[in-house]
Amino acid sequence: MKRQGKPQALPEILRDAERLRMPWLFGLFGTKPKSLGRYLDEKGVPYWLTTDADVLRAMLKNADAVIICTWNKPRTGGIHFYTVFNDNGRLTALNRFSDDRATAFAAQDIDRKRLIAGYVFLR
Repeated sequence: MKRQGKPQALPEILRDAERLRMPWLFGLFGTKPKSLGRYLDEKGVPYWLTTDADVLRAMLKNADAVIICTWNKPRTGGIHFYTVFNDNGRLTALNRFSDDRATAFAAQDIDRKRLIAGYVFLR
């Protein structure tokens, strides 16, 4: 939201997530993979949603940022969200390994067996 010029405080984000029914089974399994779109729609943030790994890889070069939802293991083991930023062609992932490190990222790092959804924010 901040990159879109619409910063929002964490309590407001949490309130909106609950109101929009984003938690999956009362939060036991995190956030429903495609419910993030409801939040973005309500906030007027333009995005493009894909579940195709090849399409997502191709869109990375023109994206400002991408939120990626993947399975921890192929189709089992829970899900994980992380963000990839494009800084003049240099891709950097945040939270990719469930930690606070920023790591280099490449399009081929998107695993088609694990991809659930990708929210693409174009420039």
